[in-house]
Parts: sequence; C-alpha cells; structure tokens
Amino acid sequence: MISTGTFAKKKIDINSKNFVDYPFSANKNPLIDIWIFANCDLVITTGSGIYEISSAYKIPKINVNYLPL
Repeated sequence: MISTGTFAKKKIDINSKNFVDYPFSANKNPLIDIWIFANCDLVITTGSGIYEISSAYKIPKINVNYLPL
C-alpha cells in the first residue's frame, strides 16, 4: 500500500514493510507518481489530482469526500 500526494501534514504511523508513505519518501519523482497510478490495483481518492491516470488504465477507484459538480 502506498500513501501518495505532494503535501501531507504528518506521517502515517504504519510499521510494515508493505507500506510506503510516499509524501515523506526521499525517492520522490514525477515519473514514479505516474507509474504508481498506472500499475496499482485500486485507488482511493478525494477526486482531485493525479488519480485520473488510473482511469485511463481502467483501474477501479473509490471516491471519498467527493462532491460531483
């Protein structure tokens, strides 16, 4: 599981080798952002940002706190 995004107030405290808190990673890169959303199994999103890449690859997504306009 990967927590993504550019800005985060605090680090998520999950102690697992299978979890990456990407906003606080030293290896951040715009190409990795695209790769993550193109190769994931599911996206949980607030409906804004880079998540639309997953739509192009027909990856299922769950929208939370989302207000359709």
